Amino acid sequence: MKKEIRNFIGTSMLLILAVNVMGMLIITRPASGFTCNESLHIINPATGDGEFKFWSNVTKLGDTFWANIVIKNFDGLYTWQVRLLFNPEHVNVEAAEYGNIFANLPRGWQTSPTTPVIDNDAGYLLWGNSLVGNVYGVNGTEATLFRVQFKIMKEPPRYGQLESYFTFYFGTGGTFIQDGPTGNYKQTPTELPTTPGHYLYEWVLPLKPWLEVYPAQTIVGNKEEFNVSIYVKQLSEEWRLFAVQLMLFYDATLLEVMDVTEGPFMQDPRWNLYGTYPIVHIEDNCIIMGDMILPNATGYWDQEEFPNGDGELFIITFRPIHYLPASAEFTIEPLNNKFFIDVDNNVIPHDPPVSGTYEFAPVSAPLLAVQPAECIASHIGEIFNVDLTIDNLDAQWEVVNTELKLRYNSSYLEVIDVAEGPFMASFPTPPNTPENCTEFEYEITETYVHISIKLLPNATGHWAVFPHGAGTLATITFNVTSRPPAFCNLQIEDVKITDTEGREIHYDKEDGYYRMIEVLNHVVSVPPHTFTVQTVSDALVSPIVFNQRLRFIYFNVSGISRVPGFVNITIPNGLMWLENPTIDEWFVLVDGVRVTPEVSSNETHTILHFTVEFASIKHVYIFTTGVIPEFPSIFLLAALLTITSAALIILRSRQKTMSRKLLNANAKFRKNF
Repeated sequence: MKKEIRNFIGTSMLLILAVNVMGMLIITRPASGFTCNESLHIINPATGDGEFKFWSNVTKLGDTFWANIVIKNFDGLYTWQVRLLFNPEHVNVEAAEYGNIFANLPRGWQTSPTTPVIDNDAGYLLWGNSLVGNVYGVNGTEATLFRVQFKIMKEPPRYGQLESYFTFYFGTGGTFIQDGPTGNYKQTPTELPTTPGHYLYEWVLPLKPWLEVYPAQTIVGNKEEFNVSIYVKQLSEEWRLFAVQLMLFYDATLLEVMDVTEGPFMQDPRWNLYGTYPIVHIEDNCIIMGDMILPNATGYWDQEEFPNGDGELFIITFRPIHYLPASAEFTIEPLNNKFFIDVDNNVIPHDPPVSGTYEFAPVSAPLLAVQPAECIASHIGEIFNVDLTIDNLDAQWEVVNTELKLRYNSSYLEVIDVAEGPFMASFPTPPNTPENCTEFEYEITETYVHISIKLLPNATGHWAVFPHGAGTLATITFNVTSRPPAFCNLQIEDVKITDTEGREIHYDKEDGYYRMIEVLNHVVSVPPHTFTVQTVSDALVSPIVFNQRLRFIYFNVSGISRVPGFVNITIPNGLMWLENPTIDEWFVLVDGVRVTPEVSSNETHTILHFTVEFASIKHVYIFTTGVIPEFPSIFLLAALLTITSAALIILRSRQKTMSRKLLNANAKFRKNF
C-alpha cells in the first residue's frame, strides 16, 4: 500500500515538474485575488451537513449511502489529494467518483486523474487529481472533490448504537492541496481546516410495551368471587421477548386471593413451540407472577415469530373478605426491576404500568330502621313500643348474626322491656325449630340498649336457609318519665351484621325520633258552668288563668333556649268568642309582643296555633271581644222578678201597716176631740 501511495504522489509531482521544466505552457493570468481560506468538509448530500444518521427500522445491513468530500473558499486550486479515514467495522467503501471541482475547465485545460486507492481492511481511501500545464488553477466558494459510496457492514446492538467518524489524515502520504503549478502546499490541519463526518447507526426502539390491570375499574356489589386480569399491551415482535415477570399489590384487608391462572397470551402456538413455564407466589398483599416461553432442546428459541400485540398474561380470582363500602388499588411493579426479558437476557424497556381500582359498592344493602320513625308521647307514664326492623335482606349475604345498639335519652325515657322479634327465628335449620334456633341477648344501660341475635346452625355447623326479606328483629318498650320539653333521637349505632365467616355486611339505616307533645285539660269554672280548655304543646305549659272582667286567658310556657316550640289551645265557644267575627280578631301577646295565630273553629270550639321562640319563660295572654257574662240574662231576669216581687210584698205590707197606724191615729184624734 505504501508503494501505491508513493506511486500516486510521484505521478502527480512528476506531471507538475514536467510542465514546469519543459515550459510548454505559460500562466496566462495571475491569481484572481480571492482570499485563500480553503477548508475541507465531509458532507451528507441527503442532509447538507456532516451527520450520517441511520436507524435500524429503515436501514439494514448491506445498505449503501454517499458522502461528498467538499472544498470551500479556494483560489487557484491546482492539485488536491485526500486520505479519508473510516471505521472498517462499521462501513466499507464500495465506489468513488470525481466531483465537479475540475468540471467545465477552459478549452485546452487538462487534468491528471488517477485510480483511488481503497483499503477496507485498514479503513482508508486515498485519491487525488491535478491540473496539467502552466495554468492558474480554479477558483470558487464550494465544490466537490469527489464522492464516496459506503456500504453498511454491521448492525447496531439491540437497544444500542454504532458510532464513528469520517476524518482526514494529514502527514506523509496524507491530505494536501496546492495553489497554482508553483504555489504553496497546504498539508496540515492548521493550514487546511477540516470538518469530519459523524456516523451514527442506531437500533430503533420499537414502541415500548407495558402491563395493565383489566378491567381498569372493578366494582363489586355482592360477596361473589370476581376476576382481574394482567394484560401486556403494545408488545413488538422486534423485542424478541421470551419471559415476563411482575408483582401485583392489592389490599389484603379487603380481598382474598382464591386462584391465579396463566392467560392465553404466552400459550399462543405462533410462538409457543415447546411449552410455557408459569410461576405464581402469593404473599400477604402481593402476588408474584412470571411466565416464560421454553426454548428447544439446545436452549435456543427457533420460532419464526416472537410474542407480539396485546394479550392476557394472568387471571387472578379474588373474593371480598368483608362487605362494607371500600376502595383500593391494584398496583403493578416490576420484579427485580424487570418486567420483560428478551432471548439474550436483556431487559426490555417499558412504559409505566397501568394500575386498576377496586370498589365494593353493595347493590342490595339491608335496611335497619326504627319503627315508627317518630314516636310521640302525650303524658308522663305513657307506655309505647319501638320496633327495630330489617328490610331488603338478600339471602346471598348469608347473615347469621345481627348486633346493634339503640341510643336514647334516659332523662326523658325509661326502658322497661326488650323482646326478640320474629324475623330471625323464622329461618330455622332442622332439627332446630323457631323456638330454639336463635340466641337472643340484650343489655340496658342509661344511654343505650344493646341487642344481639344469632341464628344457630345445626349440629354439623351448617345452615340450610339464610334470613331474607323483611321483619322485626326486636321490640323495646319505653315509659315516659318527663314533661316537655323532651325530645331525642332513637339512634341505631355500632351495628355488626355478619355472615357465617364473620364478614361484615354493609347496611343502610333509618333512625327514629322521640318527642313529648303534652296534652293538658285545664278546667275553667264560671258558676254555674264549668269549661275545659285544652293545650297541646312540645313546651311546658302552666295552668291557665281566666279573667272574665278583662276578657283574657293567661298562662306561661317554657322550653329550651333558642329551640322554637308551639302551642295549640282549644277554647270552648261558650267561654270566649268574637263578638263580630267579620272584623274582630283574637289578640295573642307573648311577652308583650303580639303574634298572629292560626285560627280554626267549629260549632263548639275555636283552636289557636302559634309558635314561641324560647330564651326564657314566656308569658302568654289571649284576648277576645266576647266572654261569658258574670250573670247571664236569664238569671238576671229571674233575679229582677224576685226582687220586684219582694219589693211589692214589702210595699204592700208597709201600706197595710201605715193604714192601721193612720186609722189608729185617727181614732185617737177623734177620741181626744
